[in-house]
Amino acid sequence: MRAAGGPPRHETRRVRAAAVLALAVLALAACRQADPGAEPAPGSAGGSEPLRIAVVGSFGAPAREIARAFEEATGTAVAIDEGPAERLDRDVRAGVGYALLLAADEERPRRLEADGLAVAGTRTTYAVGQLALWSPDTARPAGEATLRSGDFDRLALPDPASSPYGSAARQALAALAPPEALADRLLLVADPGEALEAAASGAAQLALVAGSHLAMGELAEEGSWWSVPRGLHDPIRHQAVLLAAGADDPRARDFLAGPAAQEIVARYGYGVEQPLE
Repeated sequence: MRAAGGPPRHETRRVRAAAVLALAVLALAACRQADPGAEPAPGSAGGSEPLRIAVVGSFGAPAREIARAFEEATGTAVAIDEGPAERLDRDVRAGVGYALLLAADEERPRRLEADGLAVAGTRTTYAVGQLALWSPDTARPAGEATLRSGDFDRLALPDPASSPYGSAARQALAALAPPEALADRLLLVADPGEALEAAASGAAQLALVAGSHLAMGELAEEGSWWSVPRGLHDPIRHQAVLLAAGADDPRARDFLAGPAAQEIVARYGYGVEQPLE
């Protein structure tokens, strides 16, 4: 059952800019074929390495769609490394050559920038997350009334220490239900994906998760879900930052640009706080 307050499905927008860019790439390739001594174009067959992008797991599905659209438009091969935020942060600090990081928070990109591992001034909010309450049981519909009633034994939510969705969940719960009534009913897990798994497995009756997990997945049609009003918590800003390995790579700067990327971000239930330019 799809919640009435769930994210709307947007119609596919035109990608005229992407088409123009694709024609430019084809024209460049033709010029290079005419000049055997020319260096291969970045991302072309026989050219440089694929564009390597580190993506937090909760944004993996939309990132893969954006990568496919980018490949089709530009001819650039994209290698997505999807994983937990902590692991990606360690990899960047260990020197793995990612050109771009798509994080699920603001703090990690800010620290990387401060430590000289990201290009100063390139942090940007590419998406704003939606917190959602999910119930696998249609007899216990997800919603404000269920939270206030306390009609559940366990509520799974991400740990605020490791996930911005956990911090948002705590703020929303503080506004909706007495903290003392929920103190012994909260099941803290590492991230929104684990919270969803906990409710799906029966370890919890409800879960506070990322709305993107429900917007396009099979679980959107199972149980019920409720989009938590954004006014109940601080914005969940997902920030991207250009990493040192991508400082001189224009492909990395262009990855999130254009209407195709914006359409995909919106279709997965994210808000867009500022233009992706």
